[in-house]
Amino acid sequence: MLAPGLEGEDTHDFSLERDPYALVTHLLYHIRDKRRDLAAIIASGQGEGFWGPFQQWVAGPLLERMLEGRDKETLAIPYSFLAGHIANSLIYLIRWWMEQGMTAAPEEMAAIF
Repeated sequence: MLAPGLEGEDTHDFSLERDPYALVTHLLYHIRDKRRDLAAIIASGQGEGFWGPFQQWVAGPLLERMLEGRDKETLAIPYSFLAGHIANSLIYLIRWWMEQGMTAAPEEMAAIF
């Protein structure tokens, strides 16, 4: 789920996308597909073993891909703040989605994000 690159898959293919909405939608498909595993990790008290590396991945490789072609120095806010904000917002969105039973489609959740 946290691979640096995106490849085509049986149920969806976002491998050529650079659009943040498409990238988040792709990620949410994986979260939904692995929801039982993720719920078990969280229930076991090992959630930080997932959320910590996940936060670093979102703030690093995923954000880099979202901002591809843009100069970090010309952003309206400091890059380090943006990275933390995006990562924590996405984690909160996923946790909330899980609490709601994940009934909304990944596309709906990506639109909220």
